[in-house]
Amino acid sequence: MILTIHGCSTFSMLLRPTLQVAAVFSLAHKLQPAIIFIDEVDSFLSKRSSRDHEVSVRMKTEFMVLWDGFTTDQNARVMVLAGTNRPSELDQEILRRLPQTYEVGLPDHRGRVDILKVILKGEKVESLIDIDHIAALCDGHSGSDLLELCKQAAYFPIRDFLNAEKSELESSVSISCPICYFRKSRDH
Repeated sequence: MILTIHGCSTFSMLLRPTLQVAAVFSLAHKLQPAIIFIDEVDSFLSKRSSRDHEVSVRMKTEFMVLWDGFTTDQNARVMVLAGTNRPSELDQEILRRLPQTYEVGLPDHRGRVDILKVILKGEKVESLIDIDHIAALCDGHSGSDLLELCKQAAYFPIRDFLNAEKSELESSVSISCPICYFRKSRDH
């Protein structure tokens, strides 16, 4: 069983995040063997500072205490994996608990083509779109960069449609100002 935590969006500051952290570890323990995968781990387990909110400090501490419980239990079959684009922002105590690190480099041209195909699978894509050419233009971009690019590109037709509709509405409707009309009629 894989339990995925998506950065800080998973733990709401309003809903007692220490209880939420405990719930994730409790569920992993009950479902073991299990993997707790933390996506964008830097967003909630970043370096501690004096400016951290008290709730954030308690959540980080609770997370590390519960994690240590799994590492000291000989019978526990729960693994914690984490993903980040910013490993330098992680708390040293978190890095200590992650004994292995794997750097995943940026995709090459073929990889970008494959990523774009996965992102666009099931989407209506114009036949004139050359995915191979787009992949070539995106050298140095990560998979998440390509996803954001596709999201932004999807907004262009919507933006164009709304702008055209707005222009059409403005040209077909003459806007009269009641105050101006009132003043004109008083002057005559």
